[in-house]
Amino acid sequence: MQMFANAKAEVESHMRQHLERMMAGMDMVSRDEFEAVKAVAAKARGEQEKLAERVAELEAKLGVAAPAAPAAKKPAAARKPAKPKKA
Repeated sequence: MQMFANAKAEVESHMRQHLERMMAGMDMVSRDEFEAVKAVAAKARGEQEKLAERVAELEAKLGVAAPAAPAAKKPAAARKPAKPKKA
């Protein structure tokens, strides 16, 4: 029975190494890396929202009208195709 347990552990180890190599070749990130970046992004978003509120309060105190938000660009699929140039 010990022989089968050793063989199983060896096969599992080999498969894990093989999968890790495949994932590394696909430029995939680990769950830990993903969660770390997600946390950093959430923190940055919160700080950005606080700063936007602070700017709005300061603009209100100064009586300055906030500039209009820039229009969002249409996704490439929604844009009209460019007309071909005549030669």
